[in-house]
Amino acid sequence: ELCYRGAVNSFRRAESNVDYNGIATALNNLASVHLEKGEEDKALLLQEAVLRIRRNVLPADHPAIASFLTNLASLYELRKEYD
Repeated sequence: ELCYRGAVNSFRRAESNVDYNGIATALNNLASVHLEKGEEDKALLLQEAVLRIRRNVLPADHPAIASFLTNLASLYELRKEYD
């Protein structure tokens, strides 16, 4: 968990050419750690942040967004949130 948090902080501190893809990937990995620990609320917050980043930097029809939405839907399903 600390490694992923460090990666997120490193990407955010970059002075030029912020690597939003790197931030999103690190946040997604951190969300996976929280999910493995049973911390679904923390995982969901991070995954929603990843989705916001992806939607801001990628075209709406980009396959990565569709793939990520499938992963996010799985988390909602795990939480039994179907709406």
